[in-house]
Amino acid sequence: MAGRLFCINLKAEVPMLPFIAILLALQLQAGQTGVVTGQLLLTNGKPATGVRIAVTPAVNSKEGPAAGDLLSLAETDETGHYRLENILPGQYFIQAGPLDSPNYYPGVRTIDRAMGITVIGGKVLELPEFRLPKPPGAMISGRLPPDLEIFPSDIAVLPASLFPVVDRILSGPNAAGAASRLSIKNGALNIDVPSGSPSGGPAHMVLSLQGRDSPYYPAQINSDGTFVISGLLPGVYSLIAVPSSPLLIRTVVVGEDDIELSAPPETRWKVSGVVGLSEGSRVPGQRLTLSGSMWGQLVTTSNSSGEFEFSNVPPGTFSIKNNDGAELTTVIVRDHDIDRVTVPALFLLNGRVKVPAGMAFPGVRLTATSSDGRKTVSNIFYRGETVGGNEAGFSMPLPEGEYRITAELAVAGVIESLLYGLVDLKTSPMIVRFPTQVLRITIGKQ
Repeated sequence: MAGRLFCINLKAEVPMLPFIAILLALQLQAGQTGVVTGQLLLTNGKPATGVRIAVTPAVNSKEGPAAGDLLSLAETDETGHYRLENILPGQYFIQAGPLDSPNYYPGVRTIDRAMGITVIGGKVLELPEFRLPKPPGAMISGRLPPDLEIFPSDIAVLPASLFPVVDRILSGPNAAGAASRLSIKNGALNIDVPSGSPSGGPAHMVLSLQGRDSPYYPAQINSDGTFVISGLLPGVYSLIAVPSSPLLIRTVVVGEDDIELSAPPETRWKVSGVVGLSEGSRVPGQRLTLSGSMWGQLVTTSNSSGEFEFSNVPPGTFSIKNNDGAELTTVIVRDHDIDRVTVPALFLLNGRVKVPAGMAFPGVRLTATSSDGRKTVSNIFYRGETVGGNEAGFSMPLPEGEYRITAELAVAGVIESLLYGLVDLKTSPMIVRFPTQVLRITIGKQ
């Protein structure tokens, strides 16, 4: 460098970006840039791994970067340490985390409360460790099982009330391998299912993961399988690892306290019972799933006598669901096997819709409310055949039990009658048992 002169014509119309690049190159050659190192921790004191971190100018510069620009971007390692290099001398703030919810050194959420640092050319500035501030709401931390066939990249967090919608789509007749069709894009859970699936699912479905009161999910999974989900308000949530096959889900009840999802205990139990509320409704070959306080779900099929068994169940609260994704019952496993569990059989309810001559078959939504308040909502999908041009058939799966039935039309019209066998469903409940009756809906013009 000695004896050489670099000249820059400042009057020339040189774009700012090339100018900054030239300036940085000159200072790199002259050894005039600085380095910042430190360690980033989570709220609970554990290393914050895989978190983006950078410096941003504390003040605007006429010749350099402006306040708000992110410089010397890096990512924390598995111990939470970071090293930011090639920083021009000056005043800066340290920014860590997502762009839409940044955090600042020494552990604050707003830049007006951040502590500035001074970078000196040719020097290494070692900062004390700082923790990410705890956002409002509870935090869930944990680690995925290590022996996964497909390693997920994200955790989607849905209110538990929404998961049956996803589960029904993924459990439909054409849903083989559907778990691999889950993806996270632009803060939403994308579900791709076969077009025209008999399960009633659309070809493409998007569920927003941005909570009204929280911007903190979905959450990324670190390379070691650990994850942290922050800012969850009290409620019941379904955690879905995306992508995963078989589908990795877990139900979590969130209160005021943080939750750490520890490894499952070595002691496991059995859950067994029968399908069918009576001897006459025992159903062989019915597929059942068990999910809840564990990652993933267990699957079994009832035998020729309608009996079923789930093995290797850890302690916790679990839901038993049928092949259509409808919850049949809830079991609590503590320190012993659970037997004599009776779940309702799933029947395929056949129906007919009759319309006036010349009227197109309208969209119909049926809501079946069970005696315990659970609702099953189904849109009617007509079968191809018609009778006389004004009567068409449909089918809907429904567990045995007693229901109040309501029907809604998507177009102008009126429900003239709603019959199950000889029972008038406008005034009486529908009792579904084997053998089933035919549900008949007669629609008239307004």
